[in-house]
Order: sequence, then structure tokens, then C-alpha cells
Amino acid sequence: MDEYATENEVANFTKKFKRDLYVFGGDRLQQIKLKTKFPKLWINNNGSNLEKFIGKAQPNEYYVFYLGLFSTTKEHKNIELDFDGLKSTSNNSIITKNSFQCFNAGGIDFLGNNFQSTVNLKKNYVQPLYVGVQIPEYANGDYTGVITVIDQNGDRIPVKIKINVAGEVLSDHGDNDSQRLSRLRWLNSIAEQDSNELVEPFTAIEVDKATNTLSILGRKICLTNTGIPEQIQSYFNSSNTAITATPKNILTKPFNFKVTTADGVLDFKPQSFKYTKQTTGAVCWEAISEANNMTLTVKGRLKMDGFMEFKCKMKATDKVNIEDIALDMQYSKDSAKYFMGIGQKGGLRKENIDWKWNVKRNQDGFWMGAVNAGMKVRLKGANYRSPLINAYYNFYTLNEPKSWGNNSKGGIRVASNSNGALASAYSGARTMNANDSLQFDFDCFVTPFKPINMTKHFTDKYFHPTQKVVDPRLWDFKWIKEQGANVVNIHHNKEPNPTINYPYYDESMPILKKYVKQAHDNGIKVKIYYTTREISNNIPELFAFHSMNGEIICPGPGKDAKPVTNRRGPHKWLLDNLGENFIPAWREVLKGRYKGLLDLAVETTPDSRLENYYIEGLKYTVKNTNIDSLYIDDTSLSRNGFQRARKVLMNNNPDSVIDAHSWSHFNGLAGWTPSAYYYMQNYPYFDKLWYGEGFEGRYKSVPADYWLVEISGIPFGLMNELMGNHQPTKGMLFGMGQRLGWGGTFPQETWKLWNDFGIEKSTFFGYWDAANPIKDASGNSNVKLSSFVKKDGALFTVINWNKKVDASVKLAIDFDKLGLNKSDYKLVAPKLNRIQDAKEFSFDQSINLKPNQGYIIHLIKK
Repeated sequence: MDEYATENEVANFTKKFKRDLYVFGGDRLQQIKLKTKFPKLWINNNGSNLEKFIGKAQPNEYYVFYLGLFSTTKEHKNIELDFDGLKSTSNNSIITKNSFQCFNAGGIDFLGNNFQSTVNLKKNYVQPLYVGVQIPEYANGDYTGVITVIDQNGDRIPVKIKINVAGEVLSDHGDNDSQRLSRLRWLNSIAEQDSNELVEPFTAIEVDKATNTLSILGRKICLTNTGIPEQIQSYFNSSNTAITATPKNILTKPFNFKVTTADGVLDFKPQSFKYTKQTTGAVCWEAISEANNMTLTVKGRLKMDGFMEFKCKMKATDKVNIEDIALDMQYSKDSAKYFMGIGQKGGLRKENIDWKWNVKRNQDGFWMGAVNAGMKVRLKGANYRSPLINAYYNFYTLNEPKSWGNNSKGGIRVASNSNGALASAYSGARTMNANDSLQFDFDCFVTPFKPINMTKHFTDKYFHPTQKVVDPRLWDFKWIKEQGANVVNIHHNKEPNPTINYPYYDESMPILKKYVKQAHDNGIKVKIYYTTREISNNIPELFAFHSMNGEIICPGPGKDAKPVTNRRGPHKWLLDNLGENFIPAWREVLKGRYKGLLDLAVETTPDSRLENYYIEGLKYTVKNTNIDSLYIDDTSLSRNGFQRARKVLMNNNPDSVIDAHSWSHFNGLAGWTPSAYYYMQNYPYFDKLWYGEGFEGRYKSVPADYWLVEISGIPFGLMNELMGNHQPTKGMLFGMGQRLGWGGTFPQETWKLWNDFGIEKSTFFGYWDAANPIKDASGNSNVKLSSFVKKDGALFTVINWNKKVDASVKLAIDFDKLGLNKSDYKLVAPKLNRIQDAKEFSFDQSINLKPNQGYIIHLIKK
């Protein structure tokens, strides 16, 4: 409804129809947009839809309508709907009250739990309540009934409902016609929520209750009797390509909650420990400990992927003057080498770090570890919420936890010691009275999550064209194959996928289906851009989502919001149609067949039912177009959401891939947090990374340890790809290639080299790996050498990382370890256009490397 009544018209209407609370029935094709204005349609109808709704539906349709509420006298709080169900006027059939759902009043959250929302109506505001009802297949004719609107004062407004059911039975509940709004039911989907189901490559959790040891893929966690980690071990080899029989200890001492009073440190005595849930994919436990005047209750959970959640309740049984409550975490020497988070870029750990809570920065924890054994720790409180990401962080920040933060008295200290490094999360002095309690919650992510999948990483070669709707190359499958690509990434603003995060746009779905069919006929896989963070204004459910008062569309300053994507403020369309409580995001005016179509996104609230909608949307897109995989460009989708998405993809295509892009979030717009730290929670379900913009000039000036920790993905069981033509030789140290089409990249010759060598069947040895059979014997720390080894040769990269001084390299090749006869082989730097000229080396010569340069060298049979 785009026309609104004047003040005089509203005054005359309310004078004629005197109500304390007005309720209007509304059709889905006439949605309420602005909440601050009275729709002119209600005036024109002269009250005909006041306390009444008449609609038309088809059998088996999920039918959606709304009730529009308005009051000129006062605010109405805690509004509820009471459904009576519907009865046929011609036979004895009924539509039960359980068939109805008010989406504004709650439903099923993103973790699969039931919840309720409070609905309030402000004076002189309009509040739509969207209602869905499942029409039975057998229904036919008129069905009538009553929905009663109730507020906290006990006011009851009965609304007469009449729905005429006629026509063909809808096999899809109406989903193929987005204007029906039947997809609103996706908000309450529990698809793929079953934590019992394993997701490859993860294995079932094994529990040894006698020792409280939990075993998952490549890792073991031993718990204390107080329910927190005693020891954590990794069995990954040094380059994260395999799982070994020899463990590496991440800790040298158990985690320790240390409560200090004037009388000293409290001694918590374990009182009970029990396992409360055990499935193949998740194990939960509860432990209770007591000390003088304090009780500690720990509820823990381990997931198959290495995620651990600890909900730790400190409760005072009497008044306690506390000097500090801290959690001490002693990392071993081997696992204290690298660090990332709490204001530090990824790389070598500083000797001492002292950090304080400040929600102006998106910082709540750290990752510390070796390449093959580490752990992220994230601190949370009872008031935790996921913040906005990317350039929108400052619109919706972290909440400082009352427990850990303690009015900014709290923080984290990390300091070297003889055992490695002690990380202490402290909270400072406070007084707790009897029965006061605080939630000292924290999450742990044990890394690596999985072995690097060399086959998946090197087999898929991407054509990733830039954003423009009209792109003839996108449809030239012969050319794509000739270049060596076998996967196409379809960004938004492309003909088959024009609108951001809305691939099931009615006009483009047939085009996407056609594209996927033609690609598959040519042996090419298709991935589409589809993520959460923002949604397009072209989504028909936009106004329904906005009516949910911040649950789906993130509340914000509206006209006063000026993020980098909207430096002059929101587009007029958003102001005219949403009015307030939104944050403008990506904006585009589409071209080609969609010429003039506005694609205006708004930010969405993290951890909302939009995740359920997203998962159903993915299922719908996979079913109707047969896409292979997903391309993620910064995301608010939770770890649990990605686990569900992975299941959806794997059910359709076991070879599916999720690859994720990010620009560096280590800046003021995004809250000064490394992208790898923030998105680490999702790494178990990613197959490939593509990190580019903002990483210090796209890799040109970064140190090797920064590249390794923050960009490469290797410490977490992944590999990355280069964005653009930047530093391709350095990239090969970490297994990073390029993508055809984005930023003028030309990876064809590198791909051919990989194919000729068979790199996907090789074993990777990073320059940090002592088992690397090819090394630089000079001992120059600026020289880095990584190798890919096969039974018939090797491909290796050697780099002088020094920016100013030449390096002389003397190769030490362990032919016995390689199982090769030295006399049968030679060293060749193959010609790679735009990368290096052809050159041959002898085994005994010193190789001179210019500053910041190197070679990709093939150890090949003569």
C-alpha cells in the first residue's frame, strides 16, 4: 500500500468508527509498508475490512494474510492472537487452530528451539501481524471462523475470517509464486537440525567416561572433574595433510577458574559430574563444584567439528568480596608460537599482551597455536549477541559481558613463561551478595578442524567473472573449458542470479536453471553467491520481515545511516517504503534484461530465524536448479547454519563445495578483528577460502607468518586462493592459485602446470615442516621453501621474503626420502607467463633470489 491518509482523513475515520484498538484484515498482495502512516486503502474501504478478512486460497496452499493493528489513544502491549480454527460452510470439514501461525509472535529459532516474541503497538503506529495457515488438500468451498486479538489489559477484538478454497491442489504449497508469501513458513524450518547426523569428513565422537576423554577427528579433549578442559591434543601432522598416531599437547596445565578473595584463592571441590546427552555428533555434560561461599556449575558441549561450548555459572551462597575471577589457560611452548585476536593481527605471538574490553572493537577472544595444534577461545556472557560484520559493525556491536567485562575492569593478559604462554581472562574486583550469579561462558574451537583436502582444493579451477548482468563470457562454455576452468562462480548482479542473497527471484530462476543445465552438459559445475548479512528489497517478504521489529531486519538509524555503501544515506526507495529502523547495505541498479531494477539491500540481524529461511531457500534452489555449490562473501550465518547448509548440499551432490571470500576486517569499520579469527567458527564447513581486499595491499608487503596464520587457512585445515595477479609465486608457498576472470587474472599456465604434474595427488610440505624433503641448506630465515611431492617428482616454491637484500639458496634435496634416483632428475623453472621465465638449475649451484622474489621449480625426470 503506497498511498496514505492525511491527518484529517484519519481523524474523520476514527470519529466514525470509534475504537480503542483498530484491527483490519489485509491481503498479502496489499502489504503494509510504512508503520508510521495510516493506509489510504482502509479509508477508501470505509471500514469494510475492519475486524474482518475475506481471502481466496487453493488446496494445500500455505496461505498468508495479515491483521493490521492501529490505535490513536494509547500503547497496547503483549498482544496475542487466539485462533479458533475454521469450519466449512457446506460440509463438516475443518481447518484446525493448530494449522495457524502468527509469525510476529514467535516460532522456532535458528537452533531449532521454540520461542515467543512480545508484540507491542505504539500509539499512532500501524503494526501488521502476519498469519499463515496450512490449507488441507481436501479443502473446498468457504471456511469461516474467528481470530481474537488480545492485549495485556484483557481487551479482546474478534476478527471474522472467511477463506474461499478453490482450484487445483498446489504440490509446493505455493512456493513457486513468491507473491503468495507461502515461503514465510520457512522461518520456522527445522531442516537439517539433527545433531546426530555426521557431516563429512567428521567422525562420531567417542567418549571414555572412565577418564572423561572425548575423541573427535584428529583431536582429543580430556575434561577435569569440574567440567572444563584438562588436556587437549592434536594428532595432525605438521602440514595438516594427515592424522598421525602421535599426539601434540596444546596445554601443559588444566584450565583453571581462579576466584581470588582477601583470604586467598578459593578451592573448588568437585561435587558431581554427569553426561547429559550423547549422540554421534554432540556430547553434553554438567559438573558442579563448591568452594567457600561459591558454587560453580559448568554445562559443557562438544560437537563433532571441534567446537566446545562452556556455560559456567558462578553463584554466591553468601556475600563475597572478590578481588578477581579469572580463567587461566596454559598453552604449551609448541602451541604458543602463533597468535591472532584481541587487537593483534595473525602471526607470531608477541611476548606480552594486555587487552581490555571495549565494544567499539569487535574483539572477544583469541586464537593461539602451532600450525597443527591450536585453539580459539571466545568469551561470552548471558547477554551475548553476534555483532554485525564487515563495514556495519558499529551499527550493532558486541555486548560487553557483565561477568568477564565487569564495567570494563576485565580483560585478557597473555605472557610467556617457561611452559609456553599463559593466557588469563580476568574480570577484576566486585562484590557478590547471597544468591547473586554470573555467567562466565566461553567457547573453544580446537584446530585444525580437518586435514587439507588436496584433491578438492586443486581439482576445482574457477572462472569467477566480475559483477555485471550482461556478460557473454558467462555463457561461453567452450571458452571456459578451453581456459582450463571447470567451475563457474556466479556472483549476484549476473543474469542467472541478479539480486543479492535472493537466488530464487521469480524472473531469474528459469534462467539459473537453464544455465546450470547447459553448464552440466559441458562438464562444468556451478556455484552461486548466496549468503546472509543483508537481503534484497526484491524479496516479497521484506515488509513482513520488517514488521517483526528487529528480529529479521536489523534495527538501525534509517535515514541517518551512512555506511560506506551508502555514503550519502539510504536510497529514497528504502525511506519511502521502510521509513525507519533499518541499515542500508549493498545497492545496485541492474542492467540488461533487468534494466532499471533497483537491488537495494538492508542489513539483517544475526542469529535470527532468517537462518531457517536461508536453509529452506537453499533447498529450494538446489531442488529447482540443481546448483552444485555455494560462494560465500562475508556472512552472518552461524556455525550451526553452515553445518545445516553443508548437509543440504551433500544430500544433493557429495562433491559440493563451499568457498568463502572476505576482505580484511582489521580496520575501524569492521571492529579491528582478523577475518580468520571471526569466521573460524565456520571453517569446519568451508572447503576453500578467497581472502583478498585489505590484506596489506593484497599480500604485497605482509610477513610470512601473517600470511600463514591470517590468510592461508592452513592452520585450520583449509587452503586459500589469490585475489588478482598479486604475488603468485609467494602464493604457491601456501598452495594458493588464482581465479580466471576477477581483476584480470591469468591462471591458465599455472593450471596447466598443476595438471601436468598432478598436484592434486601430491603430498604438501610447508616451509615450517621439518619433514619437508626439500630445504634450503643456507639457514637464511628469510628464505621460505614449500614442496608438493609425488612418487615420480616434486614441485616446489622457494622465496626470498626479504624486501631489500638478495638471498643465495643452496638446495638440500633428500632423494632417499623422496625415493628417487638423483641422476634421473633435473631442476627446471618452467616458463609461466607473467610469473617467471624458463630456467634450469644444477643440483649443486647456488640460486640467487632477488628481494621479495623466487621461483616455482619442477623436480622432473630428464
